[in-house]
Amino acid sequence: MLQRIFFALLAVTATAFIISTEASSTTRFGAKLDNKTQPSNAGSGIFCSVNNARPDCTWVLMQAYQCEFGTCINGHLAPKDGIISKISLIACAPGSFALQIARANPNTKMARVIRTGPQINYLGDPKHCNGLTYQIESFPVNVRVRKNDYLAVVTQKLGFVRCSGGGGNTLLFHLPLADGGVFRPSSKAEGCFMLLEAFYND
Repeated sequence: MLQRIFFALLAVTATAFIISTEASSTTRFGAKLDNKTQPSNAGSGIFCSVNNARPDCTWVLMQAYQCEFGTCINGHLAPKDGIISKISLIACAPGSFALQIARANPNTKMARVIRTGPQINYLGDPKHCNGLTYQIESFPVNVRVRKNDYLAVVTQKLGFVRCSGGGGNTLLFHLPLADGGVFRPSSKAEGCFMLLEAFYND
């Protein structure tokens, strides 16, 4: 019931559109996606809990795939104050989530959520990731962030993942983090990367 109420409050739903290229001057953070970014071992998505209740969780992106070293260091952090105008993802199957903006402490594995919304419904790759390239889905949003904020989502099942490594690439919180709440310790750390990318309204 709480989960239904949580999502019912998210009145704005983003509509998808497909992108092929991004202007190199666009400010961005999160995973660095291209059509060769494989959602390996993603299947139809991963649940935040394997128990029968299938609860909703907040998932916080702590390591940005292909964007932590070299010219893309600290890609998991919002690089400046501003407005996110678009988010992109790669998934093998359909799903839905609500975008969240979080603040986190990687040393203590604690986080809090600043704002939630909109709700995103994604279609997944039309070939279900059985090809050599993978479709990037993009969604217009209008979400304010501050420098060093983190991307997060609230959902029962996460489809835009790459599960090919270990470590604490994503933090999970059950029950979901609510807007304006205090810092809470994570329920667990997940080794899968979130294939989620945000673009500013530059």
